[in-house]
Amino acid sequence: RTLYTAVGGSLVALIAMVIGTLMLFASNWRLQRAEAQLSRQTQILQNTLDNIRHGIAHFDVKGRLVAFNRSFFAKLGFPSELATVGTSIEEFRKLEQHRGTAALAGPDTGAASVLPLSFRLDGHEYEIYRVPTPDGGFVVSCIDVTQRVQAEAMFRQTQKMEAIGQLTGGVAHDFNNLLQIVASNIDLVRSSPNDARNAQRLDTALVGTERGA
Repeated sequence: RTLYTAVGGSLVALIAMVIGTLMLFASNWRLQRAEAQLSRQTQILQNTLDNIRHGIAHFDVKGRLVAFNRSFFAKLGFPSELATVGTSIEEFRKLEQHRGTAALAGPDTGAASVLPLSFRLDGHEYEIYRVPTPDGGFVVSCIDVTQRVQAEAMFRQTQKMEAIGQLTGGVAHDFNNLLQIVASNIDLVRSSPNDARNAQRLDTALVGTERGA
């Protein structure tokens, strides 16, 4: 009975070990699948960010870089050495202080900017937006608004030219009326050289020339 008990216990222990080993393998397999799925999702997210025209960077509550796209570094002229998860925002600000820009100015918290920050860099006009995230960090987006700024400037210039054109047209119209007064009175004097009203007509022509001047 003791031998049977020992053999039975060994068999139970062996079965338990086999079951435990199988469960461990299954757990590791599920973990590997989850890690592979997470890796694919991360790659999809990164590819999506890299195909967005606007520059995007996410900083956590401690001001450390969490996610970004290539456009963020290309537009703001940051070196590729800083394109690493965990880079402190202070590294970016040191570079900005050196070159005289302030795209990442502001608190290292999830404070939203009331108005976009506008600045000029390498002949381009940019707007920087700051949006808080649930983890207490913030997302910074950089938008190139050069074409819009140029279009607005062109529109303002067009409005100025239109106003100048209207003013010029009005002056030309008034001046033409004065010239008609002068010409009509001179024609009357020339057609009737002995008319007694010629003196008055000449006076009227002189007043027209003075007003025209």
